[in-house]
Amino acid sequence: MLEKTKNNSDYLFLYIGFISFVYLWDVKFELFQARFLILIIFIPLIYKLIKDLKNSNYSSLKLSSFIILFLFLHLFINLFYDNAKLDYNILFSYIFFSFIILVSVYFNNNFSEILEKSLILFLFLFLISSSIGILLKLPDAPFFCGGIPDVFSFFTHSSVDLGRVSSSPYKVSFSELLFKENSHLGMVAPGVLAYGIYIVSEKKISNIVKLLILIFAIVCFIKSSTTLIVGVILSIIIINLFNFDKIKKKTQILFATLLIVFSLSFINSDECKYRIFVLEYDNKDFDINKYNKEIKNQNEIPYIKKNYIRIYNIIKAKLELDTFLSSSIYLNNLRITLISIKDRPFGWGLNRYSDAFEFYNKMYPPINKRVGEYNIKDGSNNLFKIIVEFGVFSIVFFFYLINYLFNTKISIGNKLFYLPIILTQLIRGAGYFNGGFALIICIMIFQIINIKK
Repeated sequence: MLEKTKNNSDYLFLYIGFISFVYLWDVKFELFQARFLILIIFIPLIYKLIKDLKNSNYSSLKLSSFIILFLFLHLFINLFYDNAKLDYNILFSYIFFSFIILVSVYFNNNFSEILEKSLILFLFLFLISSSIGILLKLPDAPFFCGGIPDVFSFFTHSSVDLGRVSSSPYKVSFSELLFKENSHLGMVAPGVLAYGIYIVSEKKISNIVKLLILIFAIVCFIKSSTTLIVGVILSIIIINLFNFDKIKKKTQILFATLLIVFSLSFINSDECKYRIFVLEYDNKDFDINKYNKEIKNQNEIPYIKKNYIRIYNIIKAKLELDTFLSSSIYLNNLRITLISIKDRPFGWGLNRYSDAFEFYNKMYPPINKRVGEYNIKDGSNNLFKIIVEFGVFSIVFFFYLINYLFNTKISIGNKLFYLPIILTQLIRGAGYFNGGFALIICIMIFQIINIKK
């Protein structure tokens, strides 16, 4: 545990680091990136390291050193195998990830202690950000999954009309300052909503905080996205399914209400359907049967055995249509992941997804050439990225994730905040260092390890 000082300066560093890395990661001005404010935790970290060394307490240092060393060896062996150089981006990623591991080892319980207060501060900042966007009528793309039709044309959409994808009306849309895209908000919103409902129904909080949570929920409904809706629905169902007896009835009712609202929003939105169901089967030019046949020339995909071929071909067929670019990009990254599982079962190394992306797209070019221009580094979600970069070693990650979900010694409050963010970004994420992913998953893993000690 972190020792409290008279002025709580160490906790101040933790607040700044946690809020900046989890909530403000999308805030950037020129060279400044708010997420790197987490480096301020280096100050109390040094204090903890020195203290442990003086007291001959090496347990935390040994644990973190083992993981950091494994990441280095795994990365070095892969670079050596590919005869590739250790470039600046990979080196920085390794150092930064090592720092996050150390921070998580030493302060994982302390982050849980500041969870509620950091959430409240974020809600205040988000309210200010959204208010500015509404008052100034900052334009945003008016077509997305979910949302509310702008029947009164309150916002001007002509300047951002990028082409219609359906006959659905324009949505009420505005930009705010913390998240550049609705999907970026959707990467952290499921955790905020789930944890917010929990503290509203099961903790004593002020009416102001309750109002902030309600406003956040309303804005999330207005500024919806596939990421947000699917993340909320999936997270709440999974957590409730395996922790039902730990959640009070009042909270369950609020969760059910949230599920109904977002589910109806999804069902009534053409954009949601197009983003999930890429293929239009009534397309006269599309014949799914020809893609279900096995490839005659096995040399075309030498790394894929017969049980992969049908999946590979269906994905290939969907990529031809380009019905929705975002879905085509997602499917292309799935295609790369399937190839990599067979070709490189031990992975490519930390933050080397881009190398795998370029290698496999060059070897097996996608029919839709446009998909090769997007999500080169993050794989469009962290599930694909982890599997490609760590191969069979990613089993360790999934082991701890499942353990965290089932473990009865982990507080339900922690589960309702951390798990939705991780589950959502496994479906639609932007790398380890966005949306708080690396920090949160490390906190979860070390909480489990500490419980087992």
